[in-house]
Amino acid sequence: MELVPLTANCATAIGVCVALMQHLRARKHSVVQFEDSLTREFRQIIGQLPVPALLGEELSVELVQEHLRVFYLYFDLTNEQIFLRRRERVSLATWETWQQGIRDMMKLPAFERAWREIRDKPLVRFLGLRELERLNFESDPCTWKLSNTVRHAQA
Repeated sequence: MELVPLTANCATAIGVCVALMQHLRARKHSVVQFEDSLTREFRQIIGQLPVPALLGEELSVELVQEHLRVFYLYFDLTNEQIFLRRRERVSLATWETWQQGIRDMMKLPAFERAWREIRDKPLVRFLGLRELERLNFESDPCTWKLSNTVRHAQA
């Protein structure tokens, strides 16, 4: 008779462990799906830009102006990625991959030109991207101690 409660307790413990493992697996899967959706959005936006811009070639002022809306969408997505990292909605490994991509894109002449055009126009926009730029694209947003203005705007 003493074996029945022990067996029941073991079965309960095993059931809890299995449920926890399933929960963790489902959570990881949802994070991967979420990150993949942002990657798809990135590719959709970048696909609207002229290939020479992505190859690091200079674009005329007119061509940058013609695609300014698309550059704006890229900067907005980048700012969203920073926001998501600040909220710890993406892993450090994912952030490091995104950070390298952001750094590489922002060095391209067309992106530099478009960023100069867009950066300071709406002063309450792109606060995270401006902060990352100030830190030479070398920082984890989770570690930032931002001013009240920046914190409020990103909330």
